[in-house]
Amino acid sequence: MTISDIKAQARAVLRGLSGKYALFCLPILLTILTAGLSVYQTLLNLGGIQVRVSASYSPLLISYLLDFFVLSVSFIMLDVIRHQRQTVQFTDNTYAFNRAIFMKLLVLLVLRWIYLFLLSLLPAFGFLLVGLGTYLLVGNTITLTAIILLVVGILVTVIGLTIVIQRQYAYSMAPYLLYDHLEDNRYSSAHAILSQSVTLMKGKKWKFFLLELSFIGWYFLVPLTMGLIYFYVFPYNTTAHLIFYNQLVADN
Repeated sequence: MTISDIKAQARAVLRGLSGKYALFCLPILLTILTAGLSVYQTLLNLGGIQVRVSASYSPLLISYLLDFFVLSVSFIMLDVIRHQRQTVQFTDNTYAFNRAIFMKLLVLLVLRWIYLFLLSLLPAFGFLLVGLGTYLLVGNTITLTAIILLVVGILVTVIGLTIVIQRQYAYSMAPYLLYDHLEDNRYSSAHAILSQSVTLMKGKKWKFFLLELSFIGWYFLVPLTMGLIYFYVFPYNTTAHLIFYNQLVADN
């Protein structure tokens, strides 16, 4: 299935879906709120106004909460794509908070974050070497040590960032796999889910990147429309991702 086919199918699924705006409205509004708070706090800091520590963490806390609402919507939309649902509603937003799935999903998201954090230490170390090499070059005459630190630092940073990005894409299907595993009563562990996501995305990461890239024009329009077009873009993008995943599962 080509990217054009995926996007066309996403539009077709949403076109006749009853209750779609009620389903998607909460994560959309939370996303806009998070972005708005971040911009507002940045403007305050630039103006020299100190933001309270508790308030500065508000966008971060909302974004964590947002993940569960987005995944709730995603799980429901998987059923729609598979013709197991014909309508959706506002209360479906809380599906991921169900006791049967919440803790397993939380463990999965935390474990994925830990893996990615540990991998991110490599580019962070490379960036540190770049900074040290730059400091030596600026503070002293050009030395072999400074040049080696700078070159090695750049290489380590680039390689590290490549690994992190590659792993982010490799783990991207894990929440959807968790949903399927729980539905089929074959869940074993969060690590097994992440490993299966890596296997599922072998040779498919570039295509998924291109799928995401194909929406970049829409996202440029979001701030220009004060977030209004996001009510169209978010359901469209989310559904396209789910169709991509559903095709991966079917192919495997």
